[in-house]
Parts: sequence; C-alpha cells; structure tokens
Amino acid sequence: LMMAFDIYLNKAAFEASKCIKFLTAITAITIPVMVIGTWYGMNFEHMRELQSPHGYTYALGLTLVTTVLMAIYLKKKDWF
Repeated sequence: LMMAFDIYLNKAAFEASKCIKFLTAITAITIPVMVIGTWYGMNFEHMRELQSPHGYTYALGLTLVTTVLMAIYLKKKDWF
C-alpha cells in the first residue's frame, strides 16, 4: 500500500512539474510583449514615434522578433 502511495505521489509531482514548466515557457514568451507594450502604452506628449510616418513599426517589429526568438529557444530546449 505504501509503494502504491509513493508511485501516486511521484506521478502527481511529475505532472505538476510539467505544468509549471509550461507556464514558465508561456511567461518567458509573453514578457517581451508586456515590457514593450507597457513602455509604448504610456501617454507621452513628446515621443519620436508620434511624429514619424512609420510610428510604432519599430516597436511592433522588436516585439515580434523577441517573441519568436524566445519561442525558438524554448522549442530547442524541448520545453513544449
């Protein structure tokens, strides 16, 4: 009976570990988006991007590049 209980606890810990690993990967992917989004989401009067014809293209490109690079890195580490 004790061996069956130990097996059950090990299985539960392993499944929890997989869940935490997945949540960590999702967090690592969304952090660049959140940081860049919060910076450019502020209400500034004198931002270079507001006068530029391409405005937020740089921020969008930076966000996409960092997100894709983080996803590729985590995929190579076999996180998901």
